Amino acid sequence: MQITCPACGKSQPGAGDNCQRCGCELRALREVLRAAARLAAAAAARLRAGQYAPALALAERSWRLKHSQPAALTAFLAALSGGEDPGAASTWLARMEALEGA
Repeated sequence: MQITCPACGKSQPGAGDNCQRCGCELRALREVLRAAARLAAAAAARLRAGQYAPALALAERSWRLKHSQPAALTAFLAALSGGEDPGAASTWLARMEALEGA
């Protein structure tokens, strides 16, 4: 998993615990990103099972850890499919589009 050091901005390939440039500890950040990916995957599985409210809740938790396309897409589809307030689906659509433009 490639990440960017929050201290110096250097891109970090591989799984080292410290930044190659400044030595910043990256293990906790990697764990947060892995947790976000696991939550997004669990949300997608719930969505496929037709469990829209749990899918939305898991996608929202993933989003709070990492603003990612999978979390936003799953939340959008869950909000849309689950009959949530149309504003919720619109919000998630806007978040997806913002990530595409970044």
